[in-house]
Amino acid sequence: MEFNRFIPDRPNLISFKLEVVGIDRNEFIQSWDCEWAQYITEIDIWCYNEDYPKMIEVDMRWVNPKVSYKLSITTH
Repeated sequence: MEFNRFIPDRPNLISFKLEVVGIDRNEFIQSWDCEWAQYITEIDIWCYNEDYPKMIEVDMRWVNPKVSYKLSITTH
């Protein structure tokens, strides 16, 4: 277990776990008989908010292996 001090309204480095879902329902991966390997299980993000998710869920149902993707996080 690791504890970090969180200072509101200042940049804080937070580690998020990545949860990948929908691989078994991705028709591109299923039709090409691809193998899936997840190399990154967590990411570090500089965060100013006091409320943040405990993990980030990445839905892979519509991901096309021929297209490059970039992960970005927005707040509302």
